[in-house]
Amino acid sequence: MIEFFEFCTLRSRMDELESHCEEICRKSRISKDKFFQSIEEMALFVKVIDDVTASDKAKEGKKLAPHLEDAPLFALALTLGCPIWSKEDAFKDQTQVKIYNTYDIIRLMQLD
Repeated sequence: MIEFFEFCTLRSRMDELESHCEEICRKSRISKDKFFQSIEEMALFVKVIDDVTASDKAKEGKKLAPHLEDAPLFALALTLGCPIWSKEDAFKDQTQVKIYNTYDIIRLMQLD
């Protein structure tokens, strides 16, 4: 069983999440206070990394990402030498970065 995962994201992804606060609150029927409380709690489990950290791999990330907006995530994965957790099937159309969906993560946690 894998006992430890380290989850990471880019600062720009957190900024994007916050920029959609109104929509998220409306659709999930939560208050802005609850939304920002959830963001703070998420920061306890997800390491937020400055985008500049992955800038050396930006060109490679663009080549691997199926969509331009996903290139920074691929650049981060290349920089850290880690997989990406995503349900986006198109992410698997490359072979340099391992892609896990939620089912894969659950299976990894259950291995003996």
